[in-house]
Amino acid sequence: AIKAKIPLIICPTNHVPYKDVLEMKQLALKYKVDLIGPSAPGLVTPDQSVAGTVPAHLFNKGEIGIVSRSSSLTYETVQQLAKFKLGVSSCAAIGSAVILGTGFVPIVDAFLKDNKTKAILIIGKASGEFEYELATYLKKKKTKKKIALYIPGSFSKRDDKTQVFQNKNDDILKKEKALEKVGVYILQSAGSIGEEMSKLMSEKE
Repeated sequence: AIKAKIPLIICPTNHVPYKDVLEMKQLALKYKVDLIGPSAPGLVTPDQSVAGTVPAHLFNKGEIGIVSRSSSLTYETVQQLAKFKLGVSSCAAIGSAVILGTGFVPIVDAFLKDNKTKAILIIGKASGEFEYELATYLKKKKTKKKIALYIPGSFSKRDDKTQVFQNKNDDILKKEKALEKVGVYILQSAGSIGEEMSKLMSEKE
């Protein structure tokens, strides 16, 4: 598919060997193809299109662009947003694998250029470098759009003192601080994403 130069390729397959993913990623760069995944549920624009395994019926049309590394939390989030009469302009569930074809930056860049997207919600992950790459990008990019971040597991950094979780929690804190410095709003709990986004959307510029 990459060699055929299909411009957008979504790979929902799980457990793809690292060597294969690296080869796919290099080929995608060579042929200038956008590769989403592997382990990616895919893309959805409510009432317009769906590509991949995303359950499109859960998504209400709205003004929040979502880019996420957690499929289950994405589906929970859109249901929370619906309770506050909020919807989604488009959503990109880019996958949870260690190595991915596309990170946060290209998706966020597209949302910043999209007039229908008034705010951006990022659901990150404790591992990986995508959050740091995004912080570097946003530092150079001036935008008035509201951007929010939630990293699953962040709740434990406030309560858990065990050594087992120490490194993971340190990484989450560093990522949150890096993005907070460039104007990103840090969401506090998975259970309150809808409520927090509702408050953020109602704030004046």
